[in-house]
Amino acid sequence: MPAARGLKNAFTPPPPPPSPPPLAKMIYDSEHLRFLIEQMAGMPWTLPSLEDYWSTQMPPKESWVQDAPITDAVAVDRGCTSAGYRVEANYWSVTHDHAHDVDELTVVDPHRYFPFYQTFFANTEHDNYCVKTQDGSPFIVSIEQNANEESFKKVIVWSKAGPTRVLIPATESISYVSHLLKLDKPKFTKVTASPGIVDDLSHLEQRSRLTTHKFGVLYIGPNQKNEEDTIFGNQHGSALYDEFLDFLGDRIELKGWTKFRGGLDVRDDTTGKHSVYTQFRDFEVMFHVCTLLPFQECDRQKVERKRHIGNDVVVLVFKEQATPDDVFSPSVLTSHFNHCFFVVSPVATPPSDTASPASKAQMYTLSVVTKQAVSPFHPFLPKPPVVFWKTPQFHEFLLLKMINAERTAIVDSPEFRGLMTARSRTLTDVIQRHTSRRQVLT
Repeated sequence: MPAARGLKNAFTPPPPPPSPPPLAKMIYDSEHLRFLIEQMAGMPWTLPSLEDYWSTQMPPKESWVQDAPITDAVAVDRGCTSAGYRVEANYWSVTHDHAHDVDELTVVDPHRYFPFYQTFFANTEHDNYCVKTQDGSPFIVSIEQNANEESFKKVIVWSKAGPTRVLIPATESISYVSHLLKLDKPKFTKVTASPGIVDDLSHLEQRSRLTTHKFGVLYIGPNQKNEEDTIFGNQHGSALYDEFLDFLGDRIELKGWTKFRGGLDVRDDTTGKHSVYTQFRDFEVMFHVCTLLPFQECDRQKVERKRHIGNDVVVLVFKEQATPDDVFSPSVLTSHFNHCFFVVSPVATPPSDTASPASKAQMYTLSVVTKQAVSPFHPFLPKPPVVFWKTPQFHEFLLLKMINAERTAIVDSPEFRGLMTARSRTLTDVIQRHTSRRQVLT
């Protein structure tokens, strides 16, 4: 592979990099993570005890258990599996090969919401390289400057898949990164001094961060037909449904709302007067509640309501049953973007072997249905009986699982490959803006 002009002409592998911390020790609190990364500064590359909290590390994925029984999937049409849907009915629906490696109370891809470039690069000396490979794939590589030759450099690689972080020895530079990524005949352009490059990369990072989520909420009454237009036509739910909405989050007035709005109108009430919103850890969540979105009798296909909920990756279905056979079928929702369905059903009579944490608390069953391409995501459902009391613990479990559902689906499903195409175009635009009339290093 040709080396960049002025850089090393021959690649000699350095000592092995620091060890990443065990997955179970991954840090998910932003301030704590920043502290640990700062503590790494200046430590020798070969220090045995150095744990790498900088590099991107993705937890391993579990798998769906083929032919797992789904008799505990309450309020779900079990025939949906023949149409390619996956059903998480209980603990036995997925493998648990990595149960000791991953804390289930954590977010999938947790580092995606931390501003690494803005925190550690934007206000410090670093080099930026625009990279073009033989197949035209755009990359930008940001490498910090470090005078301590025994230590390491932090690196961010920007690609269509999103930013990736690695460490390299302090004595190495772009040729090492190229070897690490196995780039095909890359051409480098150093643009460290290009005006605006820091702003462009900060903006690119901000667009890649996932700190907000929007989820759809549908109500299906007892014995209500499994028809899309009928479900979207509900103007209100029951008292149990209203109680559950209050459990999900806060009822907020949309006009004048200044926080995350999830695409809802906060000026003219064109998307309704109220919605449900909550904050969970470092995330904001807006719920697109079907019964709170505007209803128009003349809109037979409920286009306005589907415009919002049809673009939600995750949809929560509150299903009240008249009989055990009164179930929800995910196939009636025709949107290509809906990938994960959380089916919640109120329990009339608590099981005899379940102890109540509160004498009059409501109970719910929960089943999760996904499209075939979506991998399992934690936290996983418990062993039977799969029932939850209306407690803060269930609220945390439900929100975390819904957030992880969306984060998993947008990575796994081919429907979202357009995100990679958009990132590729953005990277190409940034590269063209900062490489005009500059010398290319080959």
